[in-house]
Amino acid sequence: MKTSDIAPISLSRRELYDLVWSVPVPEAAARLGISRTWLTKICNRAKVPYPTRAYWALVASGKRPARAKLGNVKVEDVIILRPRGRARSHPLASSESEEAIDLPDRLTRLHPVLTAWRVEIWHELERFRREPWRKQGAAPIELGKRRLRLLDALLKALERRGHAIESCGAASG
Repeated sequence: MKTSDIAPISLSRRELYDLVWSVPVPEAAARLGISRTWLTKICNRAKVPYPTRAYWALVASGKRPARAKLGNVKVEDVIILRPRGRARSHPLASSESEEAIDLPDRLTRLHPVLTAWRVEIWHELERFRREPWRKQGAAPIELGKRRLRLLDALLKALERRGHAIESCGAASG
């Protein structure tokens, strides 16, 4: 869903106040199509008090706790929300394809970035074993087969989704 496909939502301060005091903030945010963090920031900017989780715990136990008053504050009375896509979407999530990433049982062709990394680490391990007196810091990480399979699957999946994967070269130290 594109950002342009989502219509802006207009609420008055009173409507926003009634919404956040009728249902918990996460549920109100879901109704508006925004995150709960964004909703609390909007409430703070518009000077609209909202209940805490303790309020909802008291309501669940059958009590009727007092609501905070809305008050007359000189702020914009109409609040316009412009949702940006789905709430809680991850930047790497692909909206076109919800393809699962399969972890292969065996490595057949290692991703080129991992091949270079594996060779570099192998040389570091050999140097570390040959020259134990030169131990500067910890030994390099040995890449286990499962770890390599996992990294290989992730890199290949990212490339299938249109991301460019490049090696940044050997670290200088």
